[in-house]
Amino acid sequence: LPPTAPARDAAPASSLEPHPCPDPIPARQRVENRTMAAVQLGPNKHGKGRVRLAKVIRQGAKHSIMEYNVQVLLTGPSMEAVFEEGDSARVVPTDTVKNTVYCVAKTTDYASPEALGLALGRHFTTEYPTIVDLVEVDVLVERWERVEARATASGPASSTAPHNHAFRRSGPTRGYARVVFDRRRGPVTVAGGLRSVDLLKTTQSAFRGFHKDRFTTLPDVDDRLLGTSMDVTWEYTDAFVRRGGPRGFAPFEDVAAAVEASMVDEFVGPADRGVWSESVQATCFSMGRRVLTEQPGIKDIDMYLPNIHNIPFPLDKYGMVNADHTGNPDIFYPTDEPHGMIHAKVVRPGAARSRL
Repeated sequence: LPPTAPARDAAPASSLEPHPCPDPIPARQRVENRTMAAVQLGPNKHGKGRVRLAKVIRQGAKHSIMEYNVQVLLTGPSMEAVFEEGDSARVVPTDTVKNTVYCVAKTTDYASPEALGLALGRHFTTEYPTIVDLVEVDVLVERWERVEARATASGPASSTAPHNHAFRRSGPTRGYARVVFDRRRGPVTVAGGLRSVDLLKTTQSAFRGFHKDRFTTLPDVDDRLLGTSMDVTWEYTDAFVRRGGPRGFAPFEDVAAAVEASMVDEFVGPADRGVWSESVQATCFSMGRRVLTEQPGIKDIDMYLPNIHNIPFPLDKYGMVNADHTGNPDIFYPTDEPHGMIHAKVVRPGAARSRL
């Protein structure tokens, strides 16, 4: 007789052998746990960015307006718990940070972004002494200028005056300020600045005598267009920050206006004859040197001057000569892709030189 076939539901012999005790922690999880134990939270901060703030100052019939774009970042050891344990009990919500910007703006008599930054730094370190150790405030200033309008309703259109309460946005130049405020030491960094200062001159700029090798195609140029879109940041001295003023703050706004005027003047020169530039680098240093010479309240100045090229268009391809009556090209195509990058910090004698 044939051997008896096993029942269909009978378990195979191997399944009857006892299983080893299952590992309570899978191998992959053990690796992850070991990895987690070997790391820790590094530097961290949180806050609110792009807080747009406008403030109107009314002095009789004449009004003024300030518009800022504010970023506030907070740092403190107690905030580690929200990262490591998900415990938010000692976290200042970013929405609270936003609301605080408006409330401090209401209660502070400020005339500059630096002053508002100092007020915010002082508020957060005072309001949350066990939570916040360090406050970083960055402010961009949107510029509004008075509209030049008819001087009076009944007067001639040719007679104009700055409008009492109407403004036109000017740009692309914007003001800038940065304040770093420590709970124990107070303001450790107070800086002012400018962003996107677009300048151009059509002559009195050269670039020649530079190093040449087998990859060099750029010719020496004895006269060219010089254009830039400059970003500048200067740091105030501690003595100047502590100086105070009518509003309780140093006159940061006066220094900022003077710095801008000096830098532009150094770039362009007198209206009738201009000023010579041997290179973007030489002009950069000349502007920084003048600022530090004229402003004792500034510690150093950091400047970024991209060289915005204006390249003569090759009209010879179309049977034309790209030159005017002076013999110089007069048709150009402006381009900033790619552009030269010139970056330098000008410091006072005795300051340590460091890489940017």
